[in-house]
Amino acid sequence: MKTLIVLGGDPPDRTLAERYFAWADRVLCTDSGANALTAWGLWPDLLIGDMDSIAPDALAAMQQKGVPIERHNPHKDLTDGQLACSLALEMGAKEVTILGGWGGRADHSFANLMMMRYMAEQGVCVRMRCPEQWVTVCGTGRHEVKGPAGGTFSLLPISDGVVVRSIEGAEYPLLKPTAMPLSPTFDLPLGLSNRLLAESAFFELASGWILCFSPAY
Repeated sequence: MKTLIVLGGDPPDRTLAERYFAWADRVLCTDSGANALTAWGLWPDLLIGDMDSIAPDALAAMQQKGVPIERHNPHKDLTDGQLACSLALEMGAKEVTILGGWGGRADHSFANLMMMRYMAEQGVCVRMRCPEQWVTVCGTGRHEVKGPAGGTFSLLPISDGVVVRSIEGAEYPLLKPTAMPLSPTFDLPLGLSNRLLAESAFFELASGWILCFSPAY
């Protein structure tokens, strides 16, 4: 099942939101993520959260349209984004696209990346749109990076034991397995700013988990 999750933070542009509404089998929206959707007449299958940051007129519009609302107490252990991601897992999501999960509070943006890794560990293909990039959690296996020729992509480790076996179709290829250590102090960001030679490149991960930042398209 393909699931779209619309979070607070910087809202996506309307064209992107409409594209992924059409793509998704199910759409979950959290709290202030609904503010832009109501202006565009896009109605999710469920609105979830503590409703502490949604605009009153957006909440009223959701209620008027009959959108189911799962309201939580603001004094809770999980963020609204974590609630939505957990619910997507319970519903059997296999592919998840997150819009609006970046921007605003940096701690929430970082928490969304952490939640994405958790979802990937459960076998979900998950990615999130940042203003100018896609960010995807990648585990063991061969992965494709898409974007315009000359576009920049980065591979950053988010676990111990990361070994990249190869990188092909990039300005800086990798021809032999190379460890990409996760520094305990996060002071060694290897893998930044490679460049696509054509509209796609490929990398193979032998072990560990990484974040792939690729061009928006």
